[in-house]
Amino acid sequence: MEENKSIENTNFKVCVRCLTYNHALFIEEAMNGFCMQETSFPFVCCVVDDASTDGEPEIIRKYLQEHFDLEDKTIVRNEETDDYVLTFARHKTNHNCFFVVLYLKYNHHGKQELKRRKLHYVSKWEDNCKYIAFCEGDDYWVDKRKLQKQVQVLEENSECVISFCKTIRISALDGELGATIPLNKHIKEGIVTIYDFLEEQFMKGTWTFHILNSMIRTDFYRFNEEERVKFMCQFPYNDMAIMLWCLSHGNGFYLDFIGGRYRTQSGGYNYKYQHDNEFAFSQAQKLINGFKYFDEYSNYKYHKYVKTRIKRMEYNREVNQGRHFVFLKPYYWDIISNFTFIKGAIRNYISENWPSLFKFIIRLNNK
Repeated sequence: MEENKSIENTNFKVCVRCLTYNHALFIEEAMNGFCMQETSFPFVCCVVDDASTDGEPEIIRKYLQEHFDLEDKTIVRNEETDDYVLTFARHKTNHNCFFVVLYLKYNHHGKQELKRRKLHYVSKWEDNCKYIAFCEGDDYWVDKRKLQKQVQVLEENSECVISFCKTIRISALDGELGATIPLNKHIKEGIVTIYDFLEEQFMKGTWTFHILNSMIRTDFYRFNEEERVKFMCQFPYNDMAIMLWCLSHGNGFYLDFIGGRYRTQSGGYNYKYQHDNEFAFSQAQKLINGFKYFDEYSNYKYHKYVKTRIKRMEYNREVNQGRHFVFLKPYYWDIISNFTFIKGAIRNYISENWPSLFKFIIRLNNK
């Protein structure tokens, strides 16, 4: 048992946070992306199945049996609590790759207290690592040196608290869309400031970075924990909160390579946002409240960006409610006159409603 305790305290360089629910069709791709990573350091992947009902836990168990050494008692650890069943093991051939899988006994979605509890299970492992990476169960990595590249750039740039690389959007229904996050040539490789992010994301309305291909420093993320948790709770989802929190406290570093694929139309948050008007309305309002909190938190240093972002959201909300002549309101004229905003709105609408047409347009544009 002492040997098992020591392996938990192995000096893992990176902890990969993989939260998943009802991703039976996709989880194997995500795990393949983890296991193919070629690194000069050990890393641990925390796969947390949130009481899936589509057979995903069985798929994960089979994957562990086929690819991980479950017989090495000096490493393997099995644990059961009132909340979860845990398995910890090392990959059979990639000895730098470790998995800790938590099969939750009940769903933790919904209440903030349950969400925090789920993240607490993972934090026990993250706290032993220098960096944290992210990948949900319906997304996956495609570059086998993704972790190595991002660790290296953070080691070489101590002023950077987060690193990003490029993401390709794909549809669970129609395959690859061809659109990248960020869009080609919108962001140059190198240092990224909060102003770079706000200009692209808030003013121009382009999707700048995706959490799937982000890596953050653990010590920075854990610093001032109470304040950070309060900040994160103001937003309906963590992606935007993490970006704003990190970049308002330090720089980022963008690496111009494709690290992974983000899947839409897979039944996740964005799918529900696009197909459930009541849910979309409530989430949009929570996001607006989050931006207002960020505005106050930053002493209104970035107020012009926040004001424009909120106005864009209000405009889109009115259009989605069928108020098609809302553009006649003088209140919105400043954002409507922004060609980048119009182009982005049209692009997002086509990609979500006519993915096949969007793929065709992307192909023409890339020729």
